[in-house]
Amino acid sequence: MTTFGTESQLTVARTVLDLTSNTVSDARKLLTDHDLRLGDTTGAESGAESGTVVGQRVAAGGEVEPGTTVDIKFAKAAATVWIPTGIVGKTLAAVQDELGALRLHLSVTTGYSRASDAVVTFSIPASGSEVREGSTVVVVTEDTPVEPGQRGNGWRYGDDSCSQ
Repeated sequence: MTTFGTESQLTVARTVLDLTSNTVSDARKLLTDHDLRLGDTTGAESGAESGTVVGQRVAAGGEVEPGTTVDIKFAKAAATVWIPTGIVGKTLAAVQDELGALRLHLSVTTGYSRASDAVVTFSIPASGSEVREGSTVVVVTEDTPVEPGQRGNGWRYGDDSCSQ
């Protein structure tokens, strides 16, 4: 039996290239050159150069139909903030408020006072340093000195006996 008038179309699968380390613009061109399309582009914090592709959804080497969209993730610059100068000498409560407003976390070194009126004596990283938003700043504190004759921590200061 002979059949006339039917067309047969052969679809040749496309191999997806590795797009990582290319710019978004270069990735789009590579995909277009291989009969594929750029899909969703999403920024992600990365150590890679800002604007370069750091991930893709259809994996490199995958076989797909012509016209398939390939989603990518590209590196975006991490948000950074500066640790304020002058935090040494302020109370722990004041420093916590100041760092919190900058979206930084505060941690007190083990063994040091966590009292809100304790005074910050040192920080790591140091004040004036640039850090990624969301970083933790570790501080060393000391209790607020108690004036002679005042009570603090259950002890009377100002005489040699230190009696309660």
